[in-house]
Amino acid sequence: YPLIAYINEARRSGIEILGPDINQSRHTFSIEGGAIRCGLDEIRGLSQSTIERILAHRPFTTVEEFACGVRPRVDELINLINAGGLDSLPGSRGEKFLRAMAVMRCRSLPLLPPVIPRIPEERSYLKQWEILGFIPDRHPLEVVAPDRRMKIGDLKEGSTAGITGLILSRRLYRDLTFFTIDDETGILDVVFSGHPGLVGRIATFVGRYERGSLKVRLLRLIL
Repeated sequence: YPLIAYINEARRSGIEILGPDINQSRHTFSIEGGAIRCGLDEIRGLSQSTIERILAHRPFTTVEEFACGVRPRVDELINLINAGGLDSLPGSRGEKFLRAMAVMRCRSLPLLPPVIPRIPEERSYLKQWEILGFIPDRHPLEVVAPDRRMKIGDLKEGSTAGITGLILSRRLYRDLTFFTIDDETGILDVVFSGHPGLVGRIATFVGRYERGSLKVRLLRLIL
């Protein structure tokens, strides 16, 4: 299974997952109190040399300290911010980007810097999912499809239902596809006639729930 499957299972088991933090994260996942902290290695596009500079120069109290000590590439800065790695520093994500860029380009900000609108919460979560491969504090379905009537944990034997899930894996046997999907309440095997390559996508499956799996007659892609 992909990493997100284990993250989701840990969260369902009551373990708190903490996002990356330039002042707290190590290279890889680590235990922090009773929680699991995401490592800096999980941030897409972040080089090992930049990670080493973060570890060597921290702690940071302002984004200016971070930019001056670490000097990340622009794409690294963007991914660090969107992953939530600088959330412990003052200012919005947009403000931190401008202030860091001003330091790295040796420019001063105007006395009255432009007002930067906050990024909508849903977009912030989707960016974090894109960069980390998961959302630390919630299942992606809670962002993409928060108003679902039926969840995996609600399924009853013999019932016909529509279930929206994140596709974790796919196995093929003759003309059948066996998906494993999950949501914030559990994990489910799905049987579908056809071979769509949808791993990592979110879809709604409509079918009959029997003996622990959903026999699907209709599939609709959500994201």
